[in-house]
Amino acid sequence: MIARPVQVTHRADAWCELLRALGAEVRRDAARAEALLGAGRVALRAPDDATEACGARLAFVVGDLDAAAAALAPTGARVDRLDTTTALATAGDGMTITLTSGVEHEARDAARPATPTVEPLWYTPDVPGAVAVLAALGLRRRIASTSGGWVDLEAPGGGLTAAHRDALVRAEIAFEHPDLDALLARVGAAGVDAALVDEAYGRSLRLPHPDDATREVFVNERQRDLYGFTRARAAPPPDAG
Repeated sequence: MIARPVQVTHRADAWCELLRALGAEVRRDAARAEALLGAGRVALRAPDDATEACGARLAFVVGDLDAAAAALAPTGARVDRLDTTTALATAGDGMTITLTSGVEHEARDAARPATPTVEPLWYTPDVPGAVAVLAALGLRRRIASTSGGWVDLEAPGGGLTAAHRDALVRAEIAFEHPDLDALLARVGAAGVDAALVDEAYGRSLRLPHPDDATREVFVNERQRDLYGFTRARAAPPPDAG
């Protein structure tokens, strides 16, 4: 299973330029584009019709839609099958998540080791509920704040997704990278105006948002200082005896 958030946008060209500056491999046709990163992917598409708002959508590539629907049932999420390869899950807070069946082997690529990891943000007043949905889909808890307002989880096939407490339910495209100084140099060489900002949880690289000049795209530095946070313990290896 792969984290593959979707950005619905009228500015696909600008998004492609930004993603390429980050080091992504962008595959594009007349209607859609997909960016392959070091872990996870980002898909781009135009609104389906005049009523669909632009913005980020949570989405995952899963191995089996029926199995995903069955796993989500205990969380109370509703799953609607759209066609043979796509389903739409609706969580208790109203967040919709697109599930697409597909092959996972392209998620990790040795040619892109220095590119960021995709880490979409799920803003929600119900962080435990969001975490339950993500865990049911197969993501594994990684880092959580002791206050309970942040939990990030890792998809087995690549990419992260974070549940972040907020009164307004929405999704945002974001990323994680281990070396923001190197990434700042890379995007600067590509002509992207970016800035490094110190936050309580660590440093963050801020990039211009292709859809809105008042917003920014965040690339957070991989967290090393865990003050106020806890890291989930790795699962023990299977008993060989």
